[in-house]
Amino acid sequence: MLPWQTIIYLTLFAFQAHIAGEIMDIEPDLKAGKRTTATLIGRKNTKLLMLFLLALETFILAYWFQDYVLAGFLGVFSLWLIADVFILFKEKPYTIYQMKLFGIAMNVSAILSMIWVLYSGKLLQPVF
Repeated sequence: MLPWQTIIYLTLFAFQAHIAGEIMDIEPDLKAGKRTTATLIGRKNTKLLMLFLLALETFILAYWFQDYVLAGFLGVFSLWLIADVFILFKEKPYTIYQMKLFGIAMNVSAILSMIWVLYSGKLLQPVF
């Protein structure tokens, strides 16, 4: 049985990953009449929600698991998201090329993080 702290972290991570997909699908979802978090609260607010979830995940990884590698990675991603929200893209949609690039980057980072999680075993032994 996984520790409850791990389940909380993984739940937040799954929600954050889902939100990332919603951000990229806003235009098609609006055209199809789909009601998602991103279509209801808008691109910027959804990115801010994602930033909040990333910050919470980073805290959990650092405090509950003392996994500074994964927490550092999410911290760097949070900095990128801050630049995205306030400087680079703001409310603008991503181009197809940018979405493909971000998708590749997210998949590579997901694979690397899975390797790290399996190697370190830190999510199995919370310190808290």
